Amino acid sequence: MKHLDTNYHDFDTSLLTSDMQAIVLLEMFAKYRSRRPVLTVSQAYSRLYLSLVRDNQRLLADPLAPFRALSTTFADENGMQAAWSIWLELETRRRVFISAFILKTQHEALFELDAENASTPSESIHLPLPCSDILWNCSYFEWSLIASAEQSNNLPFAAISALNRHLSLDDFQSLTVLSYFACSGMTCSEQEDLLGFGETLQSAPLSSASALLSYDAFLLVRYVPIRDLLAVSGESWILGRKLSLESEFEHAKRRLRVWVDGDTAKRAVSCAVHILNIAFTRRPHRTGLLHEQWILYLAALVCWSYNFSSSAMQPSSSNLALSTLGPPLNDYEQNTQRYLTAFDTGSWKDIGHVSDQTYIDSLLQWVRSETSAPALSGLLNEASGVLAKLIDGRSVLSNF
Repeated sequence: MKHLDTNYHDFDTSLLTSDMQAIVLLEMFAKYRSRRPVLTVSQAYSRLYLSLVRDNQRLLADPLAPFRALSTTFADENGMQAAWSIWLELETRRRVFISAFILKTQHEALFELDAENASTPSESIHLPLPCSDILWNCSYFEWSLIASAEQSNNLPFAAISALNRHLSLDDFQSLTVLSYFACSGMTCSEQEDLLGFGETLQSAPLSSASALLSYDAFLLVRYVPIRDLLAVSGESWILGRKLSLESEFEHAKRRLRVWVDGDTAKRAVSCAVHILNIAFTRRPHRTGLLHEQWILYLAALVCWSYNFSSSAMQPSSSNLALSTLGPPLNDYEQNTQRYLTAFDTGSWKDIGHVSDQTYIDSLLQWVRSETSAPALSGLLNEASGVLAKLIDGRSVLSNF
């Protein structure tokens, strides 16, 4: 970062593609692997993002245009090599921008941060759809054959085509479309398209667990007051910082009590259980990024908080009795499986409560084992500590 600050004063014209990649990677590691949670966006990343937004003409140009013109412009191996080199450079820059857009959208959604710098519709409207994984990962010798069948689409067109099931997407393309539908500033109809795209993903036989997990994560945060949930479960600590005023903490608890008694909480629990079920049964491929583990943590807190709603404190037909789940076992994984099977109902309206806290404790214990960071990570270390207190009953907020 010091090298970039020293050698580049104009990000619009002088930044190499390799330096752009370095900035995005550093930002990802800062958010997901730093010792302390990073709540702000770095200056270098902000400058890079703005420069990419301004670079519309270059980003929207078809990287395969030189290849498509080979019959009239190029006629030999040198021409093919030139077309491949141009495509590689342009597509790499596009994928860097798309990665930056996805990271920004995730950060806003999953942490409720940087709301003042929220993505605007114009940013995503001008985004291209990245090329297919097959083309991106192929060798030079395979490239011309695969490129001849490749379609270049802008993001809005690709999103609608995928929504109508006229276009098949790989994981990176799916995450790009998800970020487009979920980013701040989208209209109500476009927000509803997020639900429709989820149905498309769920019906596609080749949809990966990671793509489905990302969809449910974006859906979950629409229904959850994340900062209130983190503040209450963390005993006034949120993302490495303590709330400055006691009144803020009391307000967070009151808002969370109201939330857990409403239908929005039921919708959130339905999403949370689906997320946890995907992670439990399909074991999605680990990308090494924190957001997958952070999603599981948020889902676990949603299930924990909902079981302390006022309706859960009194016997009712909505409670899942021991006759449904059976007495809890000594194995927390088996208890977790029972809980997820019972709660993964067809409709959020059918969500009830578990009548034995052991099932919630088992769920929290399983999530804690799944989110243990292999390396130092401030967010995950904090999450592990919160879960440990809730499991052991040491938290003063075991019943908020």
